[in-house]
Amino acid sequence: MWGLDDDNDCSPIFYVAYLCIDIILILLALHLLVLLYMKCYICYKKHSYQRIENTLDEEELNDIHTS
Repeated sequence: MWGLDDDNDCSPIFYVAYLCIDIILILLALHLLVLLYMKCYICYKKHSYQRIENTLDEEELNDIHTS
């Protein structure tokens, strides 16, 4: 049937199921990449604020927190 072997004759529902599984796996991988990027971005921001606080003296730091 349509040039396929009898042993490898799958119904179209299996092709749709495999396509859905592939799409879900691709979306999961993209989601994990976004989460990794956000984690790195948050860590970078946290460390840059710590560097700013370490370079300022106490009076400048108090002025920033009170304003």
